[in-house]
Amino acid sequence: MALLEVLPRSATLVFSLVTLVALVTWRISTYYIVIKKSKGFPLPPGPTAEPILGHLRVIPPDNPEYHYQQLSEELNSDVLSFSVLGQRIIVLNSVEAAVDLLDKRGANYCDRPRFVLFEQMGWRGTLTFLRWGPRFRMHRKVLQKSFQKSNIIQYRSLQEREARVLIEGILKAPGEWEILTRRFATAIVLGTGFGIHIQDNRDPYIKMSVDASYALGHGGAPAGTLVDFFPFIAKLPTWLVPDRSLNFARNWK
Repeated sequence: MALLEVLPRSATLVFSLVTLVALVTWRISTYYIVIKKSKGFPLPPGPTAEPILGHLRVIPPDNPEYHYQQLSEELNSDVLSFSVLGQRIIVLNSVEAAVDLLDKRGANYCDRPRFVLFEQMGWRGTLTFLRWGPRFRMHRKVLQKSFQKSNIIQYRSLQEREARVLIEGILKAPGEWEILTRRFATAIVLGTGFGIHIQDNRDPYIKMSVDASYALGHGGAPAGTLVDFFPFIAKLPTWLVPDRSLNFARNWK
């Protein structure tokens, strides 16, 4: 009976060790392939990286934008370069850099990585996280048609109504400006996109938008978590892969 109890545990341990060795081996080979391919091509500045891991332990899991801002000031560059487990990440840390690369030369950079962590939260079909392809182009076409200059006039009455509610609310209760501003933003987005009318500051849709914003900002660096690099672990149980970001995504789904 004791032998039967030991065998499953041994099998689990062996499986975990084999998986870990396979992942490390694959990432080491990927690391050196990336280094070889990028040799001779200048990259934006970045902090000192660790072997194999790269900047995995450098990028904070929560609110990494503050760290990027600090690095931009230290390195005197609004474009930063990171490498996480062999995957190259370029951070645009100013409006000017974003416009130059994503607007003026947007055709060169129109794709985006797969956000597996956000998919675990339920954001699989969201235009913001879709990769370039037929589905992305279809969603973008529908969105652009609704926001052409000839069509946006229909949203003016909604914006004026909510602006009045915001101003009146701040005049009556200046200390609640944060709640009122959040209500204003939620009312504009949901009213424009879905025709939903926010009734008051305690509307459940406001709480929903706050939760969504918190989940997206605290799960980990976009496309930089363990499940983003190894998507197959999303199908593994929590006890086998005790990853903070993946567990966070599952709890906030």
